[in-house]
Amino acid sequence: MHKISIAIILMSCTFLAQAQESDAVFLGTSSDVSVYVYPNTVKIISTGLVQAWSLYDMSSRQFVNNVYLHSVKSLNVVDCRNQRIGILNDIYYAKRGGKGEVVWNGAVEMSAIKWQYIAPKSMSELKFDFICDLVKAKRGGA
Repeated sequence: MHKISIAIILMSCTFLAQAQESDAVFLGTSSDVSVYVYPNTVKIISTGLVQAWSLYDMSSRQFVNNVYLHSVKSLNVVDCRNQRIGILNDIYYAKRGGKGEVVWNGAVEMSAIKWQYIAPKSMSELKFDFICDLVKAKRGGA
């Protein structure tokens, strides 16, 4: 019976991961990267601050932090009031789509976030606008 329970839990985790992957929303692309956000991960963590996972899919293999990667999943913190964004966690993957071997994983505490203001007409602006608009819609446009 214990083995059946473990199998059910593992299958549930697999389906959840696949559902999260299929729920990614494409936001845009530049010459070297495509950006996606997972709307089902958007949550308000405090007044004015929102957390959400995003995916950066590279058109070619990149060398960052002494590893080769094709994609990055980021846990972002978005400050919709002050138009800035930070990263709580980056996970680098060997393959596109946030798949394959995890080649690097870096997290920071909330107090250590390096905030960046949103540059106009940037991929960050697309992500920022999508996440903040989604939160505004959840709140009923307030």
